[in-house]
Amino acid sequence: MKRGARGAVRGRLWLMITFLLIALLLGAIGAMFAGCSSANSESEAAGSTEGEARRQAERAAQTLWHVLDAEGNQAESVADEHPDVIAVRKLLILHANAINNRSYKTIRPEEELAYYTETFRSQLGKRYQNELKQLYEQQQIEIKQRNLAWYDITFAADYRRAQAKVEDEFEFVACEPQYLAARKLSLGKSYKQQRVVDLVKEGDAWRIADIKKSPLTEGSAKNEESVEPSKGGE
Repeated sequence: MKRGARGAVRGRLWLMITFLLIALLLGAIGAMFAGCSSANSESEAAGSTEGEARRQAERAAQTLWHVLDAEGNQAESVADEHPDVIAVRKLLILHANAINNRSYKTIRPEEELAYYTETFRSQLGKRYQNELKQLYEQQQIEIKQRNLAWYDITFAADYRRAQAKVEDEFEFVACEPQYLAARKLSLGKSYKQQRVVDLVKEGDAWRIADIKKSPLTEGSAKNEESVEPSKGGE
């Protein structure tokens, strides 16, 4: 073979080798990036799972509703949409609306009693109704609710008993001046009162079995995230 022909063959051979090396190099680079992408995907998936678990734990810690164990410790959280949470919240909203929106012109104490157990109604008796009505009419008291703040609701394990801690916020719209002065109260100012409410489930309906009230203090109920306006009929 002549020298020129041999040179042409060698040139083509080197060209083929060069293309082969380039192809192998590109394949290696592609495999490397594919491996990185797979590793990144797995890492992102693991991070997403951990993040969701963390968010669920945070949501559980933030809920106000819990079930207590036999020792009285919080055993587990209860979702806002749980039927008993919804029923208890509705009862407390209606009750707060009844006791914190009153006027000496229209007061009917029996409206409040509709939310109580028969035992609690008997304990209060007719005397409670008469004295409440007399107080409002004599002192010409009129109050208006502003907010109802939730602290927590704890259920017994069988969901037949519960206890709720709430805080009412209301104002005096009208009242005899001497009554307000004797108690260092004023018209138009916000006053709050914490209540611990014991509840029992009678059949399928929740009822209030007892109420413990703290003294009135001046100021608004706690932060807005935990405040829910009380609306009649809800």
